[in-house]
Amino acid sequence: MAEAMVEDQDQYSCSICLDLMKDPVTIPCGHSYCMVCIGNYWDRDEMKRINCPQCRQNFVPRPVLNKNTMLAEIMENLRNSKAAPPAQKTADPEDIDCDFCSGNGVKAVKSCLELRHFSDVIVIFEILNK
Repeated sequence: MAEAMVEDQDQYSCSICLDLMKDPVTIPCGHSYCMVCIGNYWDRDEMKRINCPQCRQNFVPRPVLNKNTMLAEIMENLRNSKAAPPAQKTADPEDIDCDFCSGNGVKAVKSCLELRHFSDVIVIFEILNK
C-alpha cells in the first residue's frame, strides 16, 4: 500500500512549490495546493485576479481557503511512509546473508531501493578522504 502511495507522490505535489502539499486546500475548480502557496500566488498577482494557476478559471469573490482534511491525512501518510525505511528482514537458514551486512544475519536482496549500502560506502569513502 505504501509503495503505491509513493509511486503516486507526484499527483500529491503542489504545482506551485513542487513539494508535497502542506495544509492542502482545494479551490472551486477542483485543483489543490498548499494553503500558503495559493494564498501567496493570489496576493502577488498585480492585476488582483483570483484564478487557478493550472486551468486559469477566475473566481469572484476570492474563495475562502479551508484545509482539505482528507487530503491532509494522505499527505501525512505519504510523509510518514517516506521517512520510515522498510525494516530489514533477518535471513532464514535457507536464505543467503547480505554481503554488506556480514555478521548481522540480514537477508540478501536483489537490489536496495534505498541505496542504504551504497550510501554507507560513500560516507566511509568521504571520511577516509578528509
